[in-house]
Amino acid sequence: MADHSILERPARELSPEDVASAWPDPIRPGLRLRPAYASDVVVGRIGGDPQLPEHLPWPTWEGYGPLTFVASIDCSRVPADVQGLGLPEDGTLLFFLFDARIDVAWFDLRERDLRGVSRVLHVPANSPVRQRATPAEITPHPLTALAVRGLESRAECDAAPLHCLGGRLRPPHDRVRLLRLDGFHGWGDAGAHQWLIRPEDLTAGRLDATVYRLDHG
Repeated sequence: MADHSILERPARELSPEDVASAWPDPIRPGLRLRPAYASDVVVGRIGGDPQLPEHLPWPTWEGYGPLTFVASIDCSRVPADVQGLGLPEDGTLLFFLFDARIDVAWFDLRERDLRGVSRVLHVPANSPVRQRATPAEITPHPLTALAVRGLESRAECDAAPLHCLGGRLRPPHDRVRLLRLDGFHGWGDAGAHQWLIRPEDLTAGRLDATVYRLDHG
């Protein structure tokens, strides 16, 4: 796979100053994901039950209930020749999201409350884990294994359906994308479910600073 990092300097130099400053990584690579075949290297999964450390409680949204496990990414299986994603070198990323199928009066929520709507966890390699059953009040998403389809282009970035690890956002934006999932059940199928984080927080491993965004359309 191509190394897009060699384009970073000219991209910054040729971009208007306001764009370059507001969009810190304009050519950050992205890996398009697709359902895996039997012969594929599985880099992640949508749905099923997660592998969680014994000591770690199931993530919840305070005052509303447990989050639904959405997806996992095996960082060690992300192609090593793709530079610039900023992910941990090993271990597993786990993505959780509050499921709209649980009855909640959404009109009562304040913007600050939405910070608990999702959670991203990094489980280090060789951590003792076990498969944790989904809490009884929520229904797990169907299990789908994911493989890498290839580097995403700008056209693919805006297309749907699209599952993507990393990638770009339209400027101006001070966050980069960790994961985008399209068309999975819960929260509606017509939209892009995205987990975003500031580059400095990703570099420092502050995954609790990740925010969730649902783009309809």
